[in-house]
Amino acid sequence: MEYIETLKPGNAYFKFNALFYINPTQEKDIFPGYFYNYQSIVIWKHNNRKYMYTAELVRHMPFPDFNGIAFISKADRTKLIICNPDSTERYVISPPDFVQTEEYERRDFHSHFFKHPIIFESFDDYFEYNNKKYLTVKISKYENDYHDLGISQLRYLDVETGEFLSFTKTIFITTTDFESGNPHIASRNQKIDL
Repeated sequence: MEYIETLKPGNAYFKFNALFYINPTQEKDIFPGYFYNYQSIVIWKHNNRKYMYTAELVRHMPFPDFNGIAFISKADRTKLIICNPDSTERYVISPPDFVQTEEYERRDFHSHFFKHPIIFESFDDYFEYNNKKYLTVKISKYENDYHDLGISQLRYLDVETGEFLSFTKTIFITTTDFESGNPHIASRNQKIDL
């Protein structure tokens, strides 16, 4: 597949082939930040036809092996959409439940405290397990709309079946950073590898 995309409406378009997504961090000038956590409008070509799933800004992640694309819409973060190369929907997935919640409770950060629904936050590369690649998806649950107090974890999605593995290797705790000296009180993400 060939991808043509813009990082934000009005910006220049960038053109990539599928090999780019195997090691995107080589493109430091285009993606100075963390590659899998940006939003763009995505257009792609497959069998000499051009496709665009949505005109919205979306987070997305292509699968070089599967030849499809996953989207998290900015408008509805409670859905993860997996598209076939011809832009037809293969799966529309709701966020999975949190697993290994005792890891939060061990740190006095009880998972039942958070009232907002679980959302899809971003993509985070691939996870290899039993000689198979899984799409790593960060899911989060926050106490308020400001996203300054919450919990997150990485979950591993089988893009062929639409099922998540029943464990995680990484959790996150988001707290308000009162000690940073920032007058706007920034959030702090603590990553914990299990």
